[in-house]
Amino acid sequence: MRGGPKVARPAPAPIPTLLLLGLATRLSALGLLVMTAVIQVLVYPAAYATHGVWAAVLLWLMARGPGVVSVDHWRQLRRTAGQRHGLHDRRAR
Repeated sequence: MRGGPKVARPAPAPIPTLLLLGLATRLSALGLLVMTAVIQVLVYPAAYATHGVWAAVLLWLMARGPGVVSVDHWRQLRRTAGQRHGLHDRRAR
């Protein structure tokens, strides 16, 4: 399995950063959930309590989305304000 570690190498740094910023929150949480599942199954099978807590928090983020202090929330506010004032997205034209 020579290619496996190269594929997984770039993911651990940007995904938590996106999650911390609240950018692509649900997608970032999904990425971390998959990483947590792989680590649970392949690396630390006895750490189910810790990984269970992480999985619960990540599933909550996927279900509820980002909070009010997030880039996703700010973008949604701008999008709905533009629609309310009759402004349209340039891509829609």
